[in-house]
Amino acid sequence: MALIIVSSITLVIDNPLEDPEADSILLVGNLDNCFTVLFTLEASIKIIAMGFMFNNQILRERGVQPYIRNPWNMLDFVVVVASLIDFVVTIQ
Repeated sequence: MALIIVSSITLVIDNPLEDPEADSILLVGNLDNCFTVLFTLEASIKIIAMGFMFNNQILRERGVQPYIRNPWNMLDFVVVVASLIDFVVTIQ
């Protein structure tokens, strides 16, 4: 939750009218890359633990839904994929 709050604060700090080479903009860009890696790691761990679309009998008996069948995880997955696309585009 703390990562989400800090990530939201960096979105507020980001100013598209400021010089792209300014120190604050470069810092926000680097923080955004770090958040992308951390959120991707979080989603990957959850997918491994819960299964992406299907899970095994033991998890079903414990009431654990597959990752993508939870609406919050669907949103999380879309945001992570969009962040990864942005990450790849900005690196090149």
